[in-house]
Amino acid sequence: MTDRDKTCYKMREFLRIPTAIKVEIVCLDREGHIADDLWTEAEMWEIGGGGAKIVAPIDVSVDDSICLRFTIPDTDEDMKIYGRVVGVVDKDSSGIAYKYTKIACIKFVGLSESDRGKVMTYVFREQMRQAREKLRSESTRRREEDSDEGCD
Repeated sequence: MTDRDKTCYKMREFLRIPTAIKVEIVCLDREGHIADDLWTEAEMWEIGGGGAKIVAPIDVSVDDSICLRFTIPDTDEDMKIYGRVVGVVDKDSSGIAYKYTKIACIKFVGLSESDRGKVMTYVFREQMRQAREKLRSESTRRREEDSDEGCD
């Protein structure tokens, strides 16, 4: 299991999958409003119906309220999702601090069932694509191993 896999690991209500989605993130003020209009580019490493894991060059702490904007890949679905930071990783496995980024584990807050459905549709579609890709890769590897056996 890599550091990326270990961060913020826990039992979840919704399946999460690895992904690489460009997102924008902004922190909210105490009233839950966008504190400033300074959106920062980030990358989503995981997504599921209940939350996401992002890597971002911003200073976030547990319990911070944030907002994410992104487009679901291969769709025109623009999403704007509010969340709460439930975990932050700012060091690698050897204890060395990340210099410019933090990994933030986000729990979605107030997500409508319609938007959760859009996220879950993407999650299941992407899970199937990743499974097909893995099967193709294993099949190709086996064919190469089989053809190499006769080349002694």
